[in-house]
Amino acid sequence: SLQVYPSEINLEESLVYDLWLESIDYLDITHRLERLFKCKLDSSKMFVSMHHKLGDETSYADGLGGEYSKFTDQTIEMLKQSYPHVNFAGFEKNSTRRELLERETVQSLANYLFTKLNSGGENGRD
Repeated sequence: SLQVYPSEINLEESLVYDLWLESIDYLDITHRLERLFKCKLDSSKMFVSMHHKLGDETSYADGLGGEYSKFTDQTIEMLKQSYPHVNFAGFEKNSTRRELLERETVQSLANYLFTKLNSGGENGRD
């Protein structure tokens, strides 16, 4: 589980590279936020690193999918459309998986929650 004091966290920090989140941490955070806000959250929409296409070799120009593998143009466009809460400024052709995960920040998580809780779905929380 995440072992960071709230006072040590800033909005620009990468969830993976600065806070060292692992798969289980994403699930734990999702569960805690659901309890806190009394709503259902979809971790694959909240966290770009949980998107199923990241494990698909066809999403990468080199067909490998490693940390420094570059995404195809189609994958980059799909990610931008699917994750409007993530800052994709400068994330263009030849961007790598590592560069993507650097953009998954505390701020992107806050952006997702703000949009989700103010979406006007079922009781404002679908």
